[in-house]
Amino acid sequence: MFVASENWVNELSAAFLIKKILPAVRSQVPSFRLLVAGSICEKLPNAEGLIKLGRLDDLSLAYRSAQVAFAPLFWGTGQNVKIVEAMSLGLPIVTLNNMHGRSHIRDGESGCVAADAEQFVEYTLRLLRDEAFRDAIGGGALRTCYRYHSVAAASEIWRNILADRIVK
Repeated sequence: MFVASENWVNELSAAFLIKKILPAVRSQVPSFRLLVAGSICEKLPNAEGLIKLGRLDDLSLAYRSAQVAFAPLFWGTGQNVKIVEAMSLGLPIVTLNNMHGRSHIRDGESGCVAADAEQFVEYTLRLLRDEAFRDAIGGGALRTCYRYHSVAAASEIWRNILADRIVK
């Protein structure tokens, strides 16, 4: 699954998935389907194995029908919400090595961090074929999300900020 709004950065990411990842994965797993949600769908060409869901009010059902979330982002700013959403549902994520620092993804623990298209395909195939690996990465994603993005984590950050301001 790939979730994205319509902008040029996401269009590059979608093109990477559709042109490089989708055909390579389908050559090994012909039943594989790439689900794409969001306004990005309006810009995507049709392709074998591509399912364009369009804009959804509730992404949770779409995420729950996916085995893997993709975040092949070449550029970005701040925290990527689509990564946090997927992690909060315990969905394993495959991303590129330029994104993992901002998302708290640790390769082999809370996600899969690929250096290039070939490794992206390898991780995707392993996650699709190896349920134990998929469950371990998904569990790591969920624990990471709770550690960094839960109400408890946010409360601790604010508690520290306020304590610092009050002491000064």
